[in-house]
Amino acid sequence: MENARACFGVCTIQDQFIYVFGGLNGNTMLDSIERFDDLLQTWLMIEVLLPSPICKLGCLCLSPFGMFKSCMLIGGILEGQNRSNKVTVFECEHLTFTDFPAMQKSRSFNPNSGTAVIDSS
Repeated sequence: MENARACFGVCTIQDQFIYVFGGLNGNTMLDSIERFDDLLQTWLMIEVLLPSPICKLGCLCLSPFGMFKSCMLIGGILEGQNRSNKVTVFECEHLTFTDFPAMQKSRSFNPNSGTAVIDSS
């Protein structure tokens, strides 16, 4: 990993890639994205940045729902310690972001909590 970080969001894609979003490096909030490739055993800094620096966000993989190679980023804490109600999807193949309808209430996630997907098919 290029940047030391804590309180980041993490998502796995296709049992090969681990994407790490934002987080904290000391007192600095990050807007970077890094990817670990389990086959090559290498880290790569993704060339696009998050829309804003963020930490303590929830992340989940949308691949089970037909959105190939996508991670949903949920809530988090923005600079200024403001909680976010944003829901954004990061499309890993094209490196693009799509905003989804915002949550009614702002949310952040403790480093000891997480998000999960249950495939009910």
